[in-house]
Amino acid sequence: MLRPRWGGLYDIREWSDLVTSHSVSGPDVVDGIAEAWDEVERVGGVLLLAQMSSSGNLLEDSYTDKTLEMGTASPHVVGYIGNGSNPSKLGILRSKVGEGKMIWTPGVNLSSREGVLGQRYGNPSEAVRAGSDAIIVGSGIHGATEPMTAAREYASASWVALLER
Repeated sequence: MLRPRWGGLYDIREWSDLVTSHSVSGPDVVDGIAEAWDEVERVGGVLLLAQMSSSGNLLEDSYTDKTLEMGTASPHVVGYIGNGSNPSKLGILRSKVGEGKMIWTPGVNLSSREGVLGQRYGNPSEAVRAGSDAIIVGSGIHGATEPMTAAREYASASWVALLER
């Protein structure tokens, strides 16, 4: 019988510089991730999930605030995942986070519409102007007829918005 490697099925500690994590299980999850990197003499950063864009999600403002407290207390947390479909909530998150940590946002699409599984999308430019430092694009690129062209459009839209901000 094969034994699993200590780093999990994909042993992300060996190659990943940045990971996302929920804060549901408490601060030990961040410490555990950092310890795994230490074991292989690497350094990485954690983005904590502070908001979600999917409809009906259970992340309330109190969860977000507790997540920010946890992230502020850890040198391993380099930023947060915010709600790209809601610029006003994203702006509130930015004001709470300040400029010292990053905010990355999924839930963006150049054709802001609701997805088939309840995903809600916002315009990437609006997300960046509201405080996102990086957008995470999924179906807007991999579902496009010309993925490379779509990727360029997202890069351009987010860069122009960042310069405006």
